[in-house]
This record gives sequence, structure tokens and C-alpha cells, in this order.
Amino acid sequence: MNKGLKSYTKQLTQEISTAKAYVNLNENDANMHIVLPLVKTLGNFPIALNLIYTHQNRNVVDKHFGKGFKLDGCPLITFE
Repeated sequence: MNKGLKSYTKQLTQEISTAKAYVNLNENDANMHIVLPLVKTLGNFPIALNLIYTHQNRNVVDKHFGKGFKLDGCPLITFE
């Protein structure tokens, strides 16, 4: 997970089974990301799709995944 260029912040990482949670504890821009793995394939063309929750976007409604959730490959996938 990209933690950005802010090396002065305190980042905590917690693993819960196969899911990972990242927490930024800086009081000015505190945030929490939870990464839930959905699909991971092996072979010549491996893919990995994750459902990512961002606490700062908890009130942003996404009609496919719910409040605060995004699929990490969503810009590449269209829903009809």
C-alpha cells in the first residue's frame, strides 16, 4: 500500500487474516484504510482485486460497493 511521501507521520499496519488495515495517526490528516482481498490469480497474467475502505470517504456513496468502499481496479472495469 502506498503510504505517500509523508515520512514524518506515524503509520500503523494491522493484519487480520488476509485483510490489512493501515492507520495514519497524524492529527491533521488522520485516516484509516482497510484492504480486503477478493481475488488473486497466478500464472502468466496474474491479477489481484481488492476492496478498499477509506475512512475519510465514509460519507461518499458508491452505488456498487457502499459508503467509503472502492474496488482498486474500478477505473478499468465498467458496469452496465
